[in-house]
Amino acid sequence: MSALDTLKLAFDRAPVVDLPAAGRSIPLRWIGAALIASIVAVALMMRGAGLSIDPTAPDTLLFALPIAALAATWWRCRQPASTAARILRDIAESFGLFMAISLVGAVASYPVAAYSRGFADRFLYRGDLALHFDWVSWYQLVAAHPLLQVLSRAAYAMIYISPAILLGYLGITGQRRT
Repeated sequence: MSALDTLKLAFDRAPVVDLPAAGRSIPLRWIGAALIASIVAVALMMRGAGLSIDPTAPDTLLFALPIAALAATWWRCRQPASTAARILRDIAESFGLFMAISLVGAVASYPVAAYSRGFADRFLYRGDLALHFDWVSWYQLVAAHPLLQVLSRAAYAMIYISPAILLGYLGITGQRRT
């Protein structure tokens, strides 16, 4: 049984966890524990796929330093004495978690790709069929229309901007569930 099959089996057998009542947030310690568990799972997947990350590489530091700075800011402002400190705490918390979770997801794609064979994934293909989505037709449509190419690039660029705007707004306006 491959490492990917073992991981799938573990998720299939995982117990269902009741979340807090509606209107309440998931405790930060639960999110932190899930993030740590995800990091461990991805590290095991990376090892199983024979992949590694050089912790001293400049690209690694490009991601690690901002997350560390956000964590330090959150720690410093964890019991805010002013509105400014509360805003810093909330923004640091949401930006840091968003960046860390996104990074773990992105890194997880490497061992998953290493476990795949070729450029076709039967599970994704079945999902696309179930959604009646045809990648080849979509590609041909976009390739034939330069305006769609420009719009697609702009929409893709928003993947970085829209969360920053949303999380910044929620932090500034104090919309944080506790």
